[in-house]
Amino acid sequence: MAIAIPKSDFMKEINTNTHQKILLSLAALGAAIFIDILTFHWVPKPILRLNYPAQNITGGKLNSQIEINRRHELGELELSLNQMATQLKEYFENL
Repeated sequence: MAIAIPKSDFMKEINTNTHQKILLSLAALGAAIFIDILTFHWVPKPILRLNYPAQNITGGKLNSQIEINRRHELGELELSLNQMATQLKEYFENL
């Protein structure tokens, strides 16, 4: 016994599923790009915030202090840079 189904009825559901998969893939790609853009701006911001005072210290402005906002690795680096600037200032004053 065989059942004949028109090709259009059979392919209709397959085409619908294919279109849904394409739309979901495009939505996932859009979400990934959006998250990537946010991450691209969010990650280097604290590092760049440390760079400017470090450049001031390198340029001889030893009164520059970095505001410590964090407690993890970057906070420790901020504290170290502040201590380094203070020690350099003391060394230069004693020379």
